[in-house]
Amino acid sequence: MDLAMPKLNVQTRVVDAHNANILVIEDEEVILDMMKILLESRGHNVFVSQDSSVGIEMYENHIYDIVLCDLAMPKLNGWQVAKFIKEYDAVRKRTKTPVVLITGYELDADNIDYKKEGVDFILNKPIELDKLHKIISDCSTENISK
Repeated sequence: MDLAMPKLNVQTRVVDAHNANILVIEDEEVILDMMKILLESRGHNVFVSQDSSVGIEMYENHIYDIVLCDLAMPKLNGWQVAKFIKEYDAVRKRTKTPVVLITGYELDADNIDYKKEGVDFILNKPIELDKLHKIISDCSTENISK
């Protein structure tokens, strides 16, 4: 299985809902490993970073179909990562990459304008895997139709 990083390419790519390139940024190693195993078992290409700054560098140099990011991390938190992705995609003149914010905190998503901040979905820990897989599938299907 080839785990080479997807290279930056200005051409439009078609994404199979079962073969998305996913960047996971999570500082807890156990959660990061679990996410990688579970998502790869679904046929996705998963790229991981325990450090939000390194995750940002990975994002700058490659194209991902979706980014899963923990909220509470050292250096840059999930809100800052999402804002960076939103702004960076605008500079690249590229459709915004969906960002899923993963949190152990109880957020009142109904009263937060999280889309304005660059976050497309919020998932609470423990992660409901069916919900996560549906989000990935929906985002992949949306990318195909663009």
